[in-house]
Amino acid sequence: MPYIIEQIGRNRAHIVRQCVIVAGSIFAFAYTATLYTKGAAIYQPTVTDGADPLGLVIKWLLLPATCVALGIAKVAQKRLKISELITGNRPIEGSHPDIDIRFLQNTVEQALLCLLVWPALALSLPPMKLGIIPALAVSFVAMRLLFWAGYHIAPTLRAFGFAGTFYPTLVALVYALYLNFQA
Repeated sequence: MPYIIEQIGRNRAHIVRQCVIVAGSIFAFAYTATLYTKGAAIYQPTVTDGADPLGLVIKWLLLPATCVALGIAKVAQKRLKISELITGNRPIEGSHPDIDIRFLQNTVEQALLCLLVWPALALSLPPMKLGIIPALAVSFVAMRLLFWAGYHIAPTLRAFGFAGTFYPTLVALVYALYLNFQA
């Protein structure tokens, strides 16, 4: 009988995790749609921005870079405080230092994707649509914070921050491909 109760508990936990992941995906879809339909209107580019879309991208890439720098600082802080980590040992899986290292790794991956995609998108957009770049950058920071906080609360809660960071950039990639390679 205890085995059956344990299995029911595991199944319930699995169902809850799957529901959180589905909710994160729905959130990301709605969030991405809103970002792309309203984002360009939030920031009205100046004449200079329209003439220099790469300059605009470089300026706004400082926000993802800030997330990476904060992640590096957080991991360094933990390494200085925990003697086993300063020697290069891996932290205990699931511990706060482990989560911070995972956050940093995923943030570097996401920032690299932004670095590769946003310039191509900016060069393809008409000047009045360049406002999507600042919207993507501000969104990146907000979603990375949500990812980090969710990860520390419960690992499955990171789905919202991950999806909210990844899917807008994925849409940017698809849109840039479309704009650059349409027949």
